[in-house]
Amino acid sequence: MPGKRTYGLKGPLIFDASVLFNFGHRGELQDIVQELKNNFRLIITESVRYESSGEINRAYYEKFILDYFEVYTGIPAKKYVKEIIDLTRILGSGEIEVIVTALELNGTAVIDEKLARREAIKLNIEVTGTLGILKYALDNSWIENTRAVKIIDLIRDKGAYIPMRKRGQTFEDYFRSIE
Repeated sequence: MPGKRTYGLKGPLIFDASVLFNFGHRGELQDIVQELKNNFRLIITESVRYESSGEINRAYYEKFILDYFEVYTGIPAKKYVKEIIDLTRILGSGEIEVIVTALELNGTAVIDEKLARREAIKLNIEVTGTLGILKYALDNSWIENTRAVKIIDLIRDKGAYIPMRKRGQTFEDYFRSIE
């Protein structure tokens, strides 16, 4: 089967900027990131680090990245040239680096953008995003349902582009409804 969404996760986990923001200043979810770090190699790419260094939250993200992530500076193998060329036609540099790094390291692309996820799946890459990580945290008892629901509302209120949750809907029901 080609790549798929995964909630079991296969490391290393390569984070895109939007997910980094959701677990950083939007959600203040350092406890979940710490649990992930205890279990996986957490990676961001140079482009993602650059995207997170905007002046508004620069100091916050410098520390957040230093505390939890490895910045991958590898040069993509020549065997991925065709994939890179194809991706440059439709994706930004951050998404391309996440996808190529996931290919190189046989990891999971942690990315929320639909088009980037679709392209990663075409390349047989494991894919998850903000909500998949929350599902994993819930399944592993790192958080409870009530906190997962609050997180969805919080990160939506702070600018994350995720589907709205229905009033009274549990995280499990919400998650099933958007899969």
